Amino acid sequence: MTTPAPHMPSGLDESSILNAMPQIVLIVDREGAIHEANAAAEVFFGVSRSHLKRTLLHDLVAFGSPLLALCDQVFRTEKSINEYNIDLGLPRVHADRPIDVYGALLTEKPE
Repeated sequence: MTTPAPHMPSGLDESSILNAMPQIVLIVDREGAIHEANAAAEVFFGVSRSHLKRTLLHDLVAFGSPLLALCDQVFRTEKSINEYNIDLGLPRVHADRPIDVYGALLTEKPE
């Protein structure tokens, strides 16, 4: 017996779920282009979602930021990572803003 796939409640979509999350969510491709960002990311980086989606990740964080190396590691090894208390060294915000990072590859949605 198979269990039917769960259905999304009426009026709820992936964007609503992302925006309800208090954690910063960025969906980034191998070249560092940001394809999606949630409301927490807008607040954290101090720019709108549309601005984030026109920006490369390396333009948001300082040169040599461990976040860039962690993203590269996820793409190279195709394994998820967890790192804690990472200092992004945000060039636009002159303050220490340590964060926890979880990175993983997204799988294609079945059709």
